[in-house]
Amino acid sequence: MQLHKWSSNCNELLSKFDVSDGDVSLTIPDETKALGLLWRPQKDTLAFSVCSIEDVSDSSTITKRSVLSATAGIFDPFGLISPVDTKAKQVMQELWILKLDWNDSLPIHLEKKWKRFVKSLAAINNFVVN
Repeated sequence: MQLHKWSSNCNELLSKFDVSDGDVSLTIPDETKALGLLWRPQKDTLAFSVCSIEDVSDSSTITKRSVLSATAGIFDPFGLISPVDTKAKQVMQELWILKLDWNDSLPIHLEKKWKRFVKSLAAINNFVVN
């Protein structure tokens, strides 16, 4: 049995085999989404792509609704960033304990904690799994 229509991101491996007889030479993109993460096939790495949360500016009000929305937007299928992700869930848990309504502003101590979390969230985009 012969293997047909295959490709690899390893140039050394590709150079050792004759790619002919109708086999497909695939163009490999620089990065693509896989399991909610960025897969960079040339380097064979996974990276996180967390969008910045825009409701942190001083002019906007941070509510329980906006905290839940931002927390739900963090996708980590392997649990690699759970130490960071847990901080957001702790803020959400404290909001439930305080029994705030969905559109109520956060108390000052939780607002400061949330803003610190959002600033640290940008560093996740530099996290790469080899």
